[in-house]
Amino acid sequence: MVLKIHDSLSMEVRKTESNKKFLFLQSKIQAISTNYLLKFGNFYNINTVKKKIVLFSLYCFIIIASLVLYLVFHSFNQNLSSSEFAKGEESTTIDTGSDTSDGDPTDDSDSQEEDTDDATDEKDESDNTNDDTNTDEPGGDDSEDEDSSSDANNDDTDDTDGQNEIVYASRIQLNCPREITISLGANASLLAGYYQVLPAECDLTPSVTVEGLYSYSDDGIRFVDGRIETEKEGIYSLKFTILKSATSYISDSVRIKVVATDERVTQLTKDIYLGSTYDIADIFAINSTATISIKNFDHNIIDYKDGVITPVGAGKTTFVLSMKIDSAYVEYEYEFELNIKEEPLPPKYQLVINSNCDDYYFNVGDKILFSYYLLDINGNNVEQKISVSSSDDTIIRVDDSVAPLLIVDCLKSGKAYITLTCLDDPNIFETIEIVVED
Repeated sequence: MVLKIHDSLSMEVRKTESNKKFLFLQSKIQAISTNYLLKFGNFYNINTVKKKIVLFSLYCFIIIASLVLYLVFHSFNQNLSSSEFAKGEESTTIDTGSDTSDGDPTDDSDSQEEDTDDATDEKDESDNTNDDTNTDEPGGDDSEDEDSSSDANNDDTDDTDGQNEIVYASRIQLNCPREITISLGANASLLAGYYQVLPAECDLTPSVTVEGLYSYSDDGIRFVDGRIETEKEGIYSLKFTILKSATSYISDSVRIKVVATDERVTQLTKDIYLGSTYDIADIFAINSTATISIKNFDHNIIDYKDGVITPVGAGKTTFVLSMKIDSAYVEYEYEFELNIKEEPLPPKYQLVINSNCDDYYFNVGDKILFSYYLLDINGNNVEQKISVSSSDDTIIRVDDSVAPLLIVDCLKSGKAYITLTCLDDPNIFETIEIVVED
């Protein structure tokens, strides 16, 4: 440590002496230049050109000399500092060893052993480096591993590209009818499978737009989630469009006709009664082969199962009659209303008429024989006075009426009615239509 401090002090002393020399020379130059300036006077006060040239040259000399001296002494000081610092480091290394050994000469051997170990370690590291270098030579196992790893990465990249690749459509196939007729106020639903996109691996979904045809506006129908809702009468087109490539597409369309009424279904009655059951055919006239069901009704009013409607409570209810007509992919929906009434009481009396004919078509000159009788609420035959009349005596005439027989004469061709009425209760009557032909 003493040597280290001594060397540091020596280095500082040398720097100080060098700086003193530089300052001394600089002061001498400044003194000479100052003396010369005083001798020759101010530059601007000199009148002769010769003196001005000499003085200007002196200025340049002084500036150049100052720069040269500065560079020389500055470089000398830098080299001196570097050499002293290097020497100080070397001394520090040696002094540290000496201080640790406390003057014991065996410590030098220990230091040499450490240096030897360090050298050995450096050699081992060098050998390992050489081994690694040899291993990485072309044709080695690691090179093959890198190639296979690169191939694997390429394969992964290819798989990723394949997953992200869009499969475009080559065809769109419509399985539903190409023309659908719906009555105004009714709706139609396109069911699952009504279209198919090819190839099968294409997962694109076609877009659907509504277009009015033959000057009809495009707001006459709405298409929402496969459901066609009607707003105005007219002829429209549902256009299905799907991408064929990034810049082209293919399309197909279905024509929709919205009409005022749909003759395929007609409601026969709105009134039904508690205590009875009704087939669909008792309430609706269906003019086509169709699969029919009822939905969206009040279960507290009616019940529906297997085509049979059963009233369960009095009141009114609306319901949707759905029909699949000639296609499994289109379901038509019509909304109707039913009025469920209490079961009517049976009449006190019932007039029953029998005849000896299958129909009521006769020829001119024929005589028709009828029998009739009156039943009470319990089904018993009771005697009541009955009046018989003809709507046109020139066509048919009541010849005789002796209860329970009735004879009618056919006089000429035409149509007329025979009416039988209970005299005690005019609300009990029956009417027979008779057609007379030549």
